[in-house]
Amino acid sequence: MLVKALLKTGQLDKVTSRTLDYDNQVIATEKYDAAKTFKKCQGYQSVIASVGQHIVYIEDRNGNLVREKEIQFYIRGIRCASMEQQIGALPSETWNKIRLGTQEMPV
Repeated sequence: MLVKALLKTGQLDKVTSRTLDYDNQVIATEKYDAAKTFKKCQGYQSVIASVGQHIVYIEDRNGNLVREKEIQFYIRGIRCASMEQQIGALPSETWNKIRLGTQEMPV
């Protein structure tokens, strides 16, 4: 519904290539319908997806939607000294570059 509204009002078009930013937050809980999350705890995963400044999707889920749909994704994390050291130990020829919005980064 959100995408249809943005298309109808001209805020998005079907021609321009865009980046979808898909963010979720794990909320740990022991409720009966909670599922195991990627953080290995029982909980819910609230999701907000946006294209530029426009919110295109909102969901509160308890499953693993991305894995089931075979969607390519990446997980961003807060960097620390030990992570920097581990990443730095990887051979540079094993990395590919991708563009996310205006940023080019190795993956």
